[in-house]
Amino acid sequence: MSKRYQESERFFQKAIKRIPLASQTFSKSITQYPFGAAPLFMERARGSITVDIDGNEYVDLVASLGAITIGYADSGQIRSIKRQLKTGSIFSLPSKLEYQVADLLCQVIPSAQKVRFAKNGTDATSGAIRLARAYTGKVHVIACGYHGWQDWFVAGTSKNLGVPKVLESLIHNVKFGDMSEVIRVCESLNEDVAAVILEPINNQYPIGDYLSQLRQFCNDKGIILVFDETVTGFRVSTGGAQELIQVMPDLSCFGKGMANGFPLAALVGKAEIMDVMKDVFLSGTFGGDNIALVAAKYTIERYMKDGIASALAEKGQKFRAELGKSLSDNSKEIFSLGGHPSWLFHKWLLPKEIDQDAVKTLFLQELLKSGVLALSTINVMYALSSGQIDRCVNVYAQLLNDVASNLDNDWVTRKLEVEPIRPLFRIRNS
Repeated sequence: MSKRYQESERFFQKAIKRIPLASQTFSKSITQYPFGAAPLFMERARGSITVDIDGNEYVDLVASLGAITIGYADSGQIRSIKRQLKTGSIFSLPSKLEYQVADLLCQVIPSAQKVRFAKNGTDATSGAIRLARAYTGKVHVIACGYHGWQDWFVAGTSKNLGVPKVLESLIHNVKFGDMSEVIRVCESLNEDVAAVILEPINNQYPIGDYLSQLRQFCNDKGIILVFDETVTGFRVSTGGAQELIQVMPDLSCFGKGMANGFPLAALVGKAEIMDVMKDVFLSGTFGGDNIALVAAKYTIERYMKDGIASALAEKGQKFRAELGKSLSDNSKEIFSLGGHPSWLFHKWLLPKEIDQDAVKTLFLQELLKSGVLALSTINVMYALSSGQIDRCVNVYAQLLNDVASNLDNDWVTRKLEVEPIRPLFRIRNS
């Protein structure tokens, strides 16, 4: 048992008896955090700092998988929620809040004309696909990126145990930025494609006019273009990547940072498509949860008032620029930060003979020892201070320079205190 994570490991032995993997989410479990070299449970969080159950403190670059955009336990948000708690969390009929938040979303999301709320991104993407199929009368889906755990998407991944094999023929994964592949797949299906769904920005920016071409192609073929903005919404821009790039989808899916950590998602889009929903079964008791809705109302209004999205980009750009200055030439050959500044991706360029997963696990192990909580992305939050960015940059630079100057499988094995974490499945282009 490790001394630093003693309580985490002890509690894990209790939790695993009642909860598979001792976590509700793969990305918060031992499939991502190396047992024996990582915290497994958190106790509390405020601003951009989290504390594990052993009392270790971290600058949090995970931001609850990107769901925290302003900061943990924001005082203004807490006050709004306390006021709402006095009048009720959920009623037997809709509340005014449902309209108020829907109206705010239609103000800040360029393509939004009507809104349906749900609880997580998977709800929203699954609703979008069902709606697209109902509207077009077609069945096939072309996908790029990660879109949740429902059968329609997971059927096309390697993590498809329990999903009917027949669904695999209906989902077609393509490489981001490759318009020719989209055309080829569509032609092979005799144009029986209901939707193209993608993350408009992920670990790379769309090259050239890729998204504009995709928009025109979908127009020409009668295909519903769906932007999964679960992460990019209220991060790369208030209204998502569509606002930043000025390409408008037919339907969009929002979640995560929209309510700064409270469970709320939204499917938004053109009125003529959304109106088909009256005949499509997409309904949930907790879509009108007033606690999450008031959290979202506060968050959206803060974005509009304080320019949160611009601030996230500035902080992320500072991180990337300062790290670039601090890395040795050897380090720059094996590591860089890609993606939008508010959602930065670790990009490793290790030699083929090096155990990639072992190096990444070692890097994570040493980051955690240094009081930096990270996975494979840097999810910037508004509460992240300039001093905290400097601290994290110094930790990153020291570790990366050490790895680059000692890059050898034997050295990595000697330094590594646990077995390497092997990825469950890859969901984005590397």
